[in-house]
Amino acid sequence: MLILTIIIFLFTIGLLVMVHEFGHFIMAKRAGVEVQEFAFGFKPTIWKKKIKETTYAINAIPIGGYCAMLGEEEHINHPKSFSNASVWNRIKIVTFGVILNLVLAWVLMTIWFWVLPSELPNQIVITGVEKGYPAQLVDIRANDFIININDQVFSSAEDVTKYNIAHSGEKIVIKIKRFNKEIVKEATLSNNATAPLGISMAETGGKINKGPWYTAPIEAIKEIGSVIWLNLLFIWKLISSVFTSVKAPTEAVSGPIGVFALLYQVVGFGWLYVLRFIALLSIVIGFFNILPLPALDGGRLVFLVLEGIGGKKVVKSEVENFLHWLGFIFLLILMALVTYQDIIKWIMNR
Repeated sequence: MLILTIIIFLFTIGLLVMVHEFGHFIMAKRAGVEVQEFAFGFKPTIWKKKIKETTYAINAIPIGGYCAMLGEEEHINHPKSFSNASVWNRIKIVTFGVILNLVLAWVLMTIWFWVLPSELPNQIVITGVEKGYPAQLVDIRANDFIININDQVFSSAEDVTKYNIAHSGEKIVIKIKRFNKEIVKEATLSNNATAPLGISMAETGGKINKGPWYTAPIEAIKEIGSVIWLNLLFIWKLISSVFTSVKAPTEAVSGPIGVFALLYQVVGFGWLYVLRFIALLSIVIGFFNILPLPALDGGRLVFLVLEGIGGKKVVKSEVENFLHWLGFIFLLILMALVTYQDIIKWIMNR
């Protein structure tokens, strides 16, 4: 399972980044901007071939790619330079990577809604663990799946609760699944009248209110809109936390390690869930890239919009490049902090 997850993870990151970069590439070509190199992965280079003005390359590190354009980083007075293209063409080049990420997500989500069965196998997941109760004392955690209790399989969370209440004060053997690994725990139920084990639960399967197959594209658009809206709410809460006493929801942020850990669980559910996972990740990558931060596509878009409104560059190229450099450093620091948080989570969940 681990090897399969690694392969899927590398494929997913490579696919999503290359789709994004292909958006920049195809729009640059249409606008007459010279693409000097279009590469999959990061160097060292395994294979490359120059066709006309563009070098196409496959590199050894398969976790992304890039589209290098003439005049992208500095002003070059050349008819095929990015910096000499019209503002509208540069806006299209900058934003089309995000658009293709959303198009890919729409295609994958459409497939998801199209082939989604009308009923999914029911699984009982632990959503919360009360402090000081038997579950917490034997290291049962939120996001663990209940396989059985005393070898008895349950079809609903309500049945689990009824069973535990009926056996209050008794010792039980509970089998759970955590990160696709089965774990057996022994616990003595408390005499609590409503939750002897001290857990809250939810069901992840059951019947699905599925429409006709031809509604799948519309449902996919709704789902993408919902994910974008949730991300906007998250950003709003993050900004609001700076000016209020409300704690920032930083625990919801994940880096590559957190994404890999989540994918490891998703792989156990089957290819259809992996498809949905890739779609969701494509939306998030597109959303993140369009944020108005220096070094991101959204940051570049802000400068282009200002130039379009003012009729000329509002900020000198040297200053803009410096701001993008600062933004890049900020993103590296942020990635390091998120990765550290992911490692701590991983250690705690082992």
